[in-house]
Amino acid sequence: MKTKLITILSIGLFLFSACKEDNEFKSLVTGNLYSDCFSNSPLKNRKLKLIYSTKSRQNGTLAETTTDANGFFKFIYEHENRYAKIKIEDVDLIQYGVIIVDNIFSYPNRTKMKVYYQSNGKLMYKTAFNNTYNQSDTLYYRHPGSTKIKTLVGPFNKDQIIDSLLFPTGKTHLKFYWGIGYADFRKNFKSSECYHCIPIEQVACGQNTFLTIKD
Repeated sequence: MKTKLITILSIGLFLFSACKEDNEFKSLVTGNLYSDCFSNSPLKNRKLKLIYSTKSRQNGTLAETTTDANGFFKFIYEHENRYAKIKIEDVDLIQYGVIIVDNIFSYPNRTKMKVYYQSNGKLMYKTAFNNTYNQSDTLYYRHPGSTKIKTLVGPFNKDQIIDSLLFPTGKTHLKFYWGIGYADFRKNFKSSECYHCIPIEQVACGQNTFLTIKD
């Protein structure tokens, strides 16, 4: 009787262990961390923290690692929910809200990721005026997301790059406003019809996005 009881307990423990293993998912996350999209300079010795969240649990720490001389990082971890989402934070900069990777699914594996501290593209403002402008004409414009008004005195050449701006990647609902003369600029800026403005759809990491200024 004692022998049978031990056998039953052993089988029960085995089944419990097997069920637990079946409910756990092992994932791999690897990549390289760079300073920005243009220089591709690797960031070494950065302490990174991998955290995840589900509907029932928020910000659970899964693993930590340190980037090597090439900015390479690697996380191997187990979790109970293949639909959990993860993010990677810089351990030393968490207080400043620096998130390296945000809100991606942890399953299946995410490998060979290219991650940037500053994920920027470049906006390039190019003129394509049909009218002829001279030294008495002044172009007024404002960088997207800025309150500072900038000016450029004519004449303006065709396909002239008048300015550029490093801009965060991803979709945006901002607009580039301009006008010939302050009155024209102000009318444009106050208008809800986007008169003399250019909507900015998306800026790609490490690439130039041209905004063509047409009259």
